[in-house]
Amino acid sequence: ALGRTGRTGGFDLVICDPPTSSISPSGTRRVLQQQLPDLVDAAFRVLADDGSMLLAVHDRSISSTHLVDLVRSMATKHRRVLRFLEPIFPDDDVPHRGTNDPLLPLRAVALGFEKKSEVPDP
Repeated sequence: ALGRTGRTGGFDLVICDPPTSSISPSGTRRVLQQQLPDLVDAAFRVLADDGSMLLAVHDRSISSTHLVDLVRSMATKHRRVLRFLEPIFPDDDVPHRGTNDPLLPLRAVALGFEKKSEVPDP
């Protein structure tokens, strides 16, 4: 849906909480692990220069480290300077074996950016 908006660089906040897998209208199975880079890229394109983003995934095969690395690489690709990047972990009442539990189903990161006018040219 992000790619179909026809809008670039205008949303102050983008929240992405995609399903782990889905079936397209044509019957093609979509798997988040394969689609995530394109989804994050599309989110960056519609985000305002100084906007914020919340990205959450529930796919156990995607680590928190991978999610943070992906967001950092997309920020570089889109020439964005991070104002903050905060990994988010569920509260202690969510059953898991600790913050770094590889079976913890929720991986999330909140991030915000500086205005592009404040980004130095390379």
